Amino acid sequence: MNKIEYFLILIIYIFFFSCSNENKSSNLSKKQELLNNEELYFVLDELFRFDLYDTDLLETETMRLHKREVDIEIKGDLPPPPPYKEFDKDYFSRLVERKILTNEEANYMFKNIDTIKILTLDSSRINSIKTIDSKELSGYFKKLGTDSAYNYLYKVKKVWEFATISTPIFSEKRDKLILIVHTSCGGTCGEGYVYIFAKKNKKWKIITKYTIFVS
Repeated sequence: MNKIEYFLILIIYIFFFSCSNENKSSNLSKKQELLNNEELYFVLDELFRFDLYDTDLLETETMRLHKREVDIEIKGDLPPPPPYKEFDKDYFSRLVERKILTNEEANYMFKNIDTIKILTLDSSRINSIKTIDSKELSGYFKKLGTDSAYNYLYKVKKVWEFATISTPIFSEKRDKLILIVHTSCGGTCGEGYVYIFAKKNKKWKIITKYTIFVS
């Protein structure tokens, strides 16, 4: 075997080995995503049965979260929620200081924010609240306008308040979870929350809740 043949074989081997590792990594990532999604339905059952029980409807498409690289100065004793759908590193540091998360959990969760995708929830898996397709819901507002759309939801659908959730941020062990929830009850009526859940004895429980906004 001459040198050229040797190097060709080596290059082919490296190529296939690299592809094999990428496939394994992709399969693990998909498996992790499926497991996370399964856990999310248990979390939603806990959330709408015991905390947001007055909410009538849940939008099926989740909000995507974003990472803010520039930290914002925080004042006060408890870590406040990030504005709307953004988290900065300092927020997670404050959660560690309050012993809500460990340092390892905080680093893992912050690192993975940008990899989180928008999810479409499976309505058949949600028993504690009625659901509505996101396209159907947005279609009411596009067609009727804000005020008329809310009136339609009140009078025809008997919906006084609907909720939109973010795609959750899971810890590596899948025993902690951060979720943002926005509720809407009118053009200038709504609230936003950050929930932190923990799984203990195979059950998810709310351990911390912060208000983002009230309007």
